[in-house]
Amino acid sequence: MKDKEVEIKLPLENPKQVQDFLNQNAKPASKNSYQKDTYYVPAHRDFLAFEYPFEWLRIRESKQGNFLYIQAFFSRERQKNKLL
Repeated sequence: MKDKEVEIKLPLENPKQVQDFLNQNAKPASKNSYQKDTYYVPAHRDFLAFEYPFEWLRIRESKQGNFLYIQAFFSRERQKNKLL
């Protein structure tokens, strides 16, 4: 199962119930963590032109500071099909 990444994003209609459940059944990674991500699409290269985007450009704001991230998911299939 190489070169696979899955991320599922769902709207959360009952955040209090979910947080209560997680507090009872899981251990928080950090109690005071905060992060806000803002994603960007360059004018010269539309990262969202693909059904499954494989590149990201974002600014992350956190208590540790603000960071610029440029991420790319490289797979053999994408290289073979010259999608990079």
